[in-house]
Amino acid sequence: MLPFRLKGNQLKMISLAGIRGAAAIAFAIMAVNSNTAFAVDVYHIVFGICVLSSLIQGSLMPVGARRWDMLDPSDTVLKTFNYYLDKANLGFLETKIRAGTKHVGTKVKDLNLEFDFIVAKIERGDKTIVPHGEVIMEEGDTIVLGGETHFDKSGQDLIEFTIPEHHEWAGAYIKDLNIPDDRLIIIVQRKGSDLIVPDGETLLLANDKVVLIHLGDDDELVEIGPPDRG
Repeated sequence: MLPFRLKGNQLKMISLAGIRGAAAIAFAIMAVNSNTAFAVDVYHIVFGICVLSSLIQGSLMPVGARRWDMLDPSDTVLKTFNYYLDKANLGFLETKIRAGTKHVGTKVKDLNLEFDFIVAKIERGDKTIVPHGEVIMEEGDTIVLGGETHFDKSGQDLIEFTIPEHHEWAGAYIKDLNIPDDRLIIIVQRKGSDLIVPDGETLLLANDKVVLIHLGDDDELVEIGPPDRG
């Protein structure tokens, strides 16, 4: 690892963690399978040494990490949410507390969430706050909600399209659109910005990518999208 110009403490940690013996066990298996006669039981000797090495090194890892300053005090479970997205049916949503809303100054315990969600964390500037019941939410806070992810067993159709120039939807508010009851705009993605969770006051622009849920018949799919008036 020296050519990669790692720091001394990093090299020490890699050296301590790397001497495990997996390669030695593999070589021992190859030697035993070569049908060569050995005066001693090579495989079990190597295996025993590797187990002993792992036990000793494993117990020294926390000590070495502290001694060589390899611990990040800001690295907590609050920053490993993405791990659980891949390992379980758990998803996370985020929303921001905006000025003038009723949630400014509200305690977490007073949110009265009626669905199976939990406030997983609160991000306030550069700080991450564990959302105990007595924590008071402030303007600008990012609230992260955790809950079970949805798997669509029914296979409902999601339609994605981009609003072209000169269409009726370009420059219109969602509340003013004549959208059938079996259709709903659920996501708007604007070029150069994050996803927008739409409501009636959301202004659609040309080149916005719109995701719409459609509950009608399959033969109606060709009609989905903003009307083109030519």
